[in-house]
Amino acid sequence: MSLESIAAMYRVPAKEGGRVRYTGGGAQKTGTIIGSRTAHLRIKMDDGETGLYHPTWEMEYLPEGPAMTVPTSGIVEAMRQYMHNDGSGVVFGYDKEAVDRHIEKAVARNAGLVQQHHRDSAELRRLCQARDEQRDGRLAALERAAKAEADVSALVEALESLIKGYVRLLEAGMDRITSLGGDCDPVPVMEQNDPWLRDARAALAAHRKQGSEA
Repeated sequence: MSLESIAAMYRVPAKEGGRVRYTGGGAQKTGTIIGSRTAHLRIKMDDGETGLYHPTWEMEYLPEGPAMTVPTSGIVEAMRQYMHNDGSGVVFGYDKEAVDRHIEKAVARNAGLVQQHHRDSAELRRLCQARDEQRDGRLAALERAAKAEADVSALVEALESLIKGYVRLLEAGMDRITSLGGDCDPVPVMEQNDPWLRDARAALAAHRKQGSEA
């Protein structure tokens, strides 16, 4: 694998000639990247030793500015580097106890997230139910108001028809009386003197005034 591929895969500034500091096993060794093999860096240390190193494990890259420490996950931190007995190369393994601890923490953290999700879901359901109840209450109130308005309109129409019918009765009565030679007040006078008719017309006038002000 090329240095460019390693840099892209591990998101590190690995390049030929780049300066690094290796701190594995408590060591403090600086060196220069001279190439790569598989997914490892070939580094020539300042003490003359040349070896293969993982791009992120215990590795600091030293650009022109201050040293940059590459962040590692708990699993990477549990990685261990071992050299073959014959010194021909290195292999990598994991500290099982460290990995188990990391997994236990991850499981516990995940359980906490699941519990929080359940709490959030319950709260969301409660809020949605309250919203639906308020909406249903408003709709029911609007329906009642619409029905009441329709009932009032029907009563107004009935009262108007009743007034017209009552006036026609007064007119018919006056015509009958005068046709028989009797005397009778004019219909407008009878309308003004009729208390029931006055009350009915007053109620209609108040209703129309209230409607115009709404």
